[in-house]
Amino acid sequence: NSGHITNQHLQVLEILKKYKDKNIKLILPMSYSCSVEYREEVKRKFFEVFGKERVLVLEENLKFQEYVELMGQIDIGIFNHYVQEAGHNIVMLLALGKKVYINPKNTLLNMSKNIFKVDVFEIGELENCNFETMVKWSGENQTKNMEIMQYYVSDDFFIDQIDKFYSTLENNL
Repeated sequence: NSGHITNQHLQVLEILKKYKDKNIKLILPMSYSCSVEYREEVKRKFFEVFGKERVLVLEENLKFQEYVELMGQIDIGIFNHYVQEAGHNIVMLLALGKKVYINPKNTLLNMSKNIFKVDVFEIGELENCNFETMVKWSGENQTKNMEIMQYYVSDDFFIDQIDKFYSTLENNL
């Protein structure tokens, strides 16, 4: 979701490099929150393993609609940061029916599983799985996640939250 070192890009590279001979293209959003030195190191190491033609490093912010369209083209989102960030990206990918892997130290994994009740995966599952397992994602899982998350990105959800907020205020006055 960003170029910040807490995303642990190089740890993800170590996990993914076993798939270097597979039909895979990687997108690394690194348009903010990183030093030029860190971004260049990440680019160089990903290029060494996967080649420049299979790694897209986003170094500038895209217009929102362009970003949503790009998210719609991917199959899997991997979020290896242990701090709570990338919430909008995770919600967007889930709403688009994408398979998502999240670091178990990130509270968004718990929220996704226990509050949203969607199918998400721990990043550790990638360490010992083959390529077919990594990309396997049934239409049933996809549809379930999309249906659940459509509510959480809807006007109805925000109206419900505002109503609950004002009800709580009224009850505490």
